[in-house]
Amino acid sequence: MRRTLSTADRKHLSDCGLCHDNVGKWCGAGAGHDVFEYGESHVVKVPKIRWLKDKLSIITADDAQHSLEIIEEHFLQYSLPARIHRSASDSSYCIVQKRLYLFENLTSVHLRTNVSLARQLSEIMRRNRKLVKDHNLALDFFGKEGCIQSVLSSISFGTAQMSNLVVTGAGDSARIVIVDSNVFSINRADETLLQRKLMNDAGKCSHVLNEFLVKRTFDRASAGTQA
Repeated sequence: MRRTLSTADRKHLSDCGLCHDNVGKWCGAGAGHDVFEYGESHVVKVPKIRWLKDKLSIITADDAQHSLEIIEEHFLQYSLPARIHRSASDSSYCIVQKRLYLFENLTSVHLRTNVSLARQLSEIMRRNRKLVKDHNLALDFFGKEGCIQSVLSSISFGTAQMSNLVVTGAGDSARIVIVDSNVFSINRADETLLQRKLMNDAGKCSHVLNEFLVKRTFDRASAGTQA
């Protein structure tokens, strides 16, 4: 599937202070954003169903900014330079992020064959556990694509992978990069709006699924490499 900017997308980019003439080819999509080339060295992430998120006050520019700050504070060496561009007309936003040209989704095969990548993932997991303990926040490792593929791998169909963690380089120079700055909030206590409480409940469920998939498909591969 390939898509182009809609009239609403163009207006949204303008509202965010971005020029739609700089938008190139569609690169792909996750659960929450469509991703397009932006200029020569960046991508722009355009949120989906913006009208509904704005109406419900969920996944706002403030949420996106907070998630990005968490990534930069706790996972800086694994992150990509990015900036939140707020809409002037509603609570939405766009994300402009440095573009990666050559990468692969992190798979269990990478961990079985590369000690450095296994150690990097172990460190990311350690930091994520501390983030959960100290702040009730957690990374989304798998994304929609990764969740589906990792579940299928459990019935011997394909290879488990994390679509929000990718690998660049090879051999000793290979490194893991976090390409999705979305962070789950897993505590509803601080929220006053029902829809935001439900959003955090969904985040908690997603975190539990992430933990299950990591332990089932990635921990064993990582442990085997480091043994």
